[in-house]
Amino acid sequence: MPEPGDSKVTRVIAHLRAMVAEGRMRQGDRFPSERILAQDLKLSRAVVREALSALELSGDVERCTGDGSYLAVAPESFGESSSIRMAAGLDLVDAMELRMDLEIAAAALACSRARRSDILRLEAGVEAMSEYLEEEDYEAYLDASMDVHVAIGRAAHSRPLADSQMEITETARCDQWLLAEHYTPAIAQTSFEEHSAIVQAISARDVAAAVEAVKRHYENYPTFAKLDHVER
Repeated sequence: MPEPGDSKVTRVIAHLRAMVAEGRMRQGDRFPSERILAQDLKLSRAVVREALSALELSGDVERCTGDGSYLAVAPESFGESSSIRMAAGLDLVDAMELRMDLEIAAAALACSRARRSDILRLEAGVEAMSEYLEEEDYEAYLDASMDVHVAIGRAAHSRPLADSQMEITETARCDQWLLAEHYTPAIAQTSFEEHSAIVQAISARDVAAAVEAVKRHYENYPTFAKLDHVER
Protein backbone atom coordinates (compact mmCIF):
# COMPACT_ATOMS: atom_id res chain seq x y z
CA MET A 1 0.00 0.00 0.00
CA PRO A 2 1.59 3.36 -0.99
CA GLU A 3 2.50 5.82 1.73
CA PRO A 4 0.60 9.14 1.77
CA GLY A 5 3.63 11.02 0.46
CA ASP A 6 4.21 8.77 -2.53
CA SER A 7 3.72 10.33 -5.94
CA LYS A 8 1.48 8.66 -8.46
CA VAL A 9 4.47 8.03 -10.72
CA THR A 10 6.33 6.36 -7.85
CA ARG A 11 3.33 4.09 -7.27
CA VAL A 12 3.62 2.82 -10.84
CA ILE A 13 7.38 2.26 -10.49
CA ALA A 14 6.86 0.41 -7.20
CA HIS A 15 4.20 -1.80 -8.81
CA LEU A 16 6.52 -2.73 -11.68
CA ARG A 17 9.39 -3.40 -9.29
CA ALA A 18 7.14 -5.74 -7.32
CA MET A 19 6.26 -7.64 -10.51
CA VAL A 20 9.95 -8.11 -11.26
CA ALA A 21 10.92 -8.97 -7.67
CA GLU A 22 8.18 -11.62 -7.51
CA GLY A 23 9.76 -13.42 -10.46
CA ARG A 24 6.92 -12.60 -12.87
CA MET A 25 9.26 -10.91 -15.35
CA ARG A 26 12.46 -12.00 -17.05
CA GLN A 27 14.80 -9.85 -19.09
CA GLY A 28 13.17 -9.27 -22.48
CA ASP A 29 9.62 -9.89 -21.23
CA ARG A 30 6.94 -7.35 -22.07
CA PHE A 31 5.17 -5.47 -19.29
CA PRO A 32 1.37 -5.16 -19.28
CA SER A 33 0.07 -2.38 -21.53
CA GLU A 34 -0.37 1.19 -20.30
CA ARG A 35 -4.13 0.66 -20.38
CA ILE A 36 -3.99 -2.45 -18.18
CA LEU A 37 -1.54 -0.89 -15.72
CA ALA A 38 -3.71 2.22 -15.47
CA GLN A 39 -6.79 0.08 -14.79
CA ASP A 40 -5.02 -2.07 -12.20
CA LEU A 41 -3.63 0.94 -10.32
CA LYS A 42 -6.68 3.18 -10.87
CA LEU A 43 -4.46 5.88 -12.35
CA SER A 44 -4.46 7.72 -15.65
CA ARG A 45 -2.54 6.37 -18.63
CA ALA A 46 -0.58 9.65 -18.65
CA VAL A 47 0.83 8.83 -15.21
CA VAL A 48 1.76 5.30 -16.30
CA ARG A 49 3.42 6.73 -19.38
CA GLU A 50 5.49 9.13 -17.24
CA ALA A 51 6.66 6.25 -15.05
CA LEU A 52 7.67 4.17 -18.06
CA SER A 53 9.51 7.19 -19.47
CA ALA A 54 11.51 7.46 -16.23
CA LEU A 55 12.38 3.77 -16.41
CA GLU A 56 13.34 4.13 -20.07
CA LEU A 57 15.60 7.06 -19.18
CA SER A 58 17.35 4.95 -16.54
CA GLY A 59 17.82 2.09 -19.01
CA ASP A 60 15.59 -0.34 -17.09
CA VAL A 61 12.88 -0.44 -19.73
CA GLU A 62 12.97 -0.52 -23.52
CA ARG A 63 9.89 1.01 -25.14
CA CYS A 64 8.95 0.04 -28.69
CA THR A 65 6.38 2.22 -30.43
CA GLY A 66 3.24 0.22 -31.11
CA ASP A 67 4.62 -2.86 -29.41
CA GLY A 68 4.89 -2.06 -25.69
CA SER A 69 7.50 -1.81 -22.95
CA TYR A 70 10.06 -4.52 -22.21
CA LEU A 71 12.29 -5.33 -19.24
CA ALA A 72 15.71 -4.30 -20.54
CA VAL A 73 17.90 -5.46 -17.63
CA ALA A 74 18.36 -8.52 -15.47
CA PRO A 75 15.60 -8.70 -12.84
CA GLU A 76 18.07 -8.27 -9.97
CA SER A 77 19.26 -4.97 -11.50
CA PHE A 78 15.83 -3.49 -12.17
CA GLY A 79 15.28 -0.14 -10.44
CA GLU A 80 18.83 0.11 -9.08
CA SER A 81 19.87 3.21 -11.06
CA SER A 82 20.30 6.40 -9.05
CA SER A 83 17.58 8.19 -11.02
CA ILE A 84 15.01 5.58 -10.02
CA ARG A 85 16.19 5.57 -6.42
CA MET A 86 15.68 9.34 -6.39
CA ALA A 87 12.22 8.98 -7.92
CA ALA A 88 11.30 6.49 -5.20
CA GLY A 89 12.75 8.55 -2.37
CA LEU A 90 11.89 12.16 -3.25
CA ASP A 91 8.57 13.86 -3.72
CA LEU A 92 8.28 16.79 -6.11
CA VAL A 93 9.01 19.48 -3.54
CA ASP A 94 12.06 17.60 -2.21
CA ALA A 95 13.35 17.25 -5.76
CA MET A 96 12.85 20.98 -6.35
CA GLU A 97 14.85 21.82 -3.21
CA LEU A 98 17.73 19.59 -4.27
CA ARG A 99 17.63 21.14 -7.73
CA MET A 100 17.92 24.60 -6.14
CA ASP A 101 21.14 23.65 -4.33
CA LEU A 102 22.62 22.14 -7.48
CA GLU A 103 21.53 25.04 -9.63
CA ILE A 104 23.00 27.69 -7.34
CA ALA A 105 26.38 26.03 -7.79
CA ALA A 106 25.85 25.54 -11.53
CA ALA A 107 24.73 29.13 -12.14
CA ALA A 108 27.68 30.53 -10.22
CA LEU A 109 30.13 28.46 -12.28
CA ALA A 110 28.31 29.22 -15.52
CA CYS A 111 28.89 32.94 -14.97
CA SER A 112 32.61 32.38 -15.49
CA ARG A 113 32.65 29.25 -17.64
CA ALA A 114 29.72 29.54 -20.05
CA ARG A 115 30.71 29.68 -23.69
CA ARG A 116 28.88 31.62 -26.36
CA SER A 117 27.16 28.42 -27.47
CA ASP A 118 25.94 27.86 -23.90
CA ILE A 119 24.46 31.35 -23.74
CA LEU A 120 22.74 30.87 -27.08
CA ARG A 121 21.29 27.56 -25.89
CA LEU A 122 19.94 29.20 -22.74
CA GLU A 123 18.45 32.10 -24.67
CA ALA A 124 16.84 29.70 -27.16
CA GLY A 125 15.29 27.82 -24.25
CA VAL A 126 13.80 31.00 -22.82
CA GLU A 127 12.46 31.90 -26.26
CA ALA A 128 10.74 28.51 -26.50
CA MET A 129 9.22 29.07 -23.06
CA SER A 130 7.91 32.46 -24.24
CA GLU A 131 6.19 30.89 -27.24
CA TYR A 132 4.47 28.22 -25.14
CA LEU A 133 3.51 30.86 -22.59
CA GLU A 134 1.68 32.83 -25.28
CA GLU A 135 -0.15 29.66 -26.35
CA GLU A 136 -0.97 28.79 -22.69
CA ASP A 137 0.41 25.31 -23.36
CA TYR A 138 1.70 24.78 -19.83
CA GLU A 139 2.88 21.18 -20.20
CA ALA A 140 5.05 22.18 -23.18
CA TYR A 141 6.11 25.31 -21.29
CA LEU A 142 7.27 23.24 -18.31
CA ASP A 143 9.10 20.83 -20.61
CA ALA A 144 10.96 23.77 -22.15
CA SER A 145 11.75 25.13 -18.68
CA MET A 146 13.29 21.78 -17.73
CA ASP A 147 15.51 22.06 -20.82
CA VAL A 148 16.70 25.46 -19.57
CA HIS A 149 17.62 23.98 -16.18
CA VAL A 150 19.59 21.19 -17.87
CA ALA A 151 21.33 23.80 -20.04
CA ILE A 152 22.38 25.73 -16.93
CA GLY A 153 24.06 22.60 -15.62
CA ARG A 154 25.86 22.08 -18.93
CA ALA A 155 26.99 25.72 -18.97
CA ALA A 156 28.86 25.16 -15.68
CA HIS A 157 31.26 22.80 -17.49
CA SER A 158 31.57 20.56 -14.43
CA ARG A 159 30.77 16.98 -15.40
CA PRO A 160 29.73 15.76 -11.92
CA LEU A 161 27.58 18.83 -11.34
CA ALA A 162 25.99 18.71 -14.80
CA ASP A 163 25.25 14.99 -14.49
CA SER A 164 23.71 15.37 -11.04
CA GLN A 165 21.55 18.29 -12.07
CA MET A 166 20.40 16.55 -15.23
CA GLU A 167 19.46 13.42 -13.30
CA ILE A 168 17.37 15.21 -10.68
CA THR A 169 15.81 17.48 -13.32
CA GLU A 170 14.77 14.52 -15.44
CA THR A 171 13.30 12.86 -12.33
CA ALA A 172 11.27 16.01 -11.67
CA ARG A 173 10.25 16.14 -15.34
CA CYS A 174 8.31 12.93 -14.80
CA ASP A 175 6.06 14.75 -12.32
CA GLN A 176 5.70 17.98 -14.28
CA TRP A 177 2.06 17.16 -15.09
CA LEU A 178 1.39 17.81 -11.39
CA LEU A 179 2.67 21.36 -11.74
CA ALA A 180 0.83 21.91 -15.03
CA GLU A 181 -2.48 21.09 -13.37
CA HIS A 182 -2.06 24.13 -11.11
CA TYR A 183 -0.68 26.63 -13.61
CA THR A 184 -2.48 29.87 -14.34
CA PRO A 185 -1.42 32.74 -16.63
CA ALA A 186 -0.16 34.66 -13.58
CA ILE A 187 1.90 31.73 -12.25
CA ALA A 188 3.34 31.05 -15.68
CA GLN A 189 4.29 34.72 -16.15
CA THR A 190 6.07 34.76 -12.79
CA SER A 191 7.90 31.56 -13.72
CA PHE A 192 8.95 33.01 -17.06
CA GLU A 193 10.30 36.19 -15.48
CA GLU A 194 12.32 34.14 -12.99
CA HIS A 195 13.85 31.89 -15.64
CA SER A 196 14.64 34.94 -17.78
CA ALA A 197 16.38 36.60 -14.82
CA ILE A 198 18.62 33.57 -14.28
CA VAL A 199 19.63 33.44 -17.93
CA GLN A 200 20.20 37.20 -18.12
CA ALA A 201 22.43 37.10 -15.04
CA ILE A 202 24.52 34.25 -16.47
CA SER A 203 24.80 36.09 -19.78
CA ALA A 204 25.99 39.19 -17.90
CA ARG A 205 28.50 37.10 -15.88
CA ASP A 206 26.92 38.44 -12.69
CA VAL A 207 27.38 35.76 -10.03
CA ALA A 208 25.48 37.55 -7.26
CA ALA A 209 22.50 38.22 -9.53
CA ALA A 210 22.50 34.65 -10.84
CA VAL A 211 22.51 33.12 -7.34
CA GLU A 212 19.78 35.50 -6.16
CA ALA A 213 17.66 34.73 -9.25
CA VAL A 214 17.95 30.98 -8.65
CA LYS A 215 16.98 31.36 -4.99
CA ARG A 216 14.02 33.57 -5.87
CA HIS A 217 12.80 31.07 -8.45
CA TYR A 218 12.80 28.11 -6.09
CA GLU A 219 12.03 29.70 -2.72
CA ASN A 220 9.18 31.93 -3.88
CA TYR A 221 7.71 29.66 -6.52
CA PRO A 222 3.92 30.27 -6.40
CA THR A 223 2.85 26.66 -6.92
CA PHE A 224 4.66 25.33 -3.84
CA ALA A 225 1.89 26.32 -1.43
CA LYS A 226 -0.67 24.58 -3.60
CA LEU A 227 1.47 21.46 -3.97
CA ASP A 228 1.41 20.95 -0.20
CA HIS A 229 -2.29 20.10 -0.51
CA VAL A 230 -2.10 17.96 -3.66
CA GLU A 231 -2.38 14.16 -3.47
CA ARG A 232 0.94 12.77 -4.70
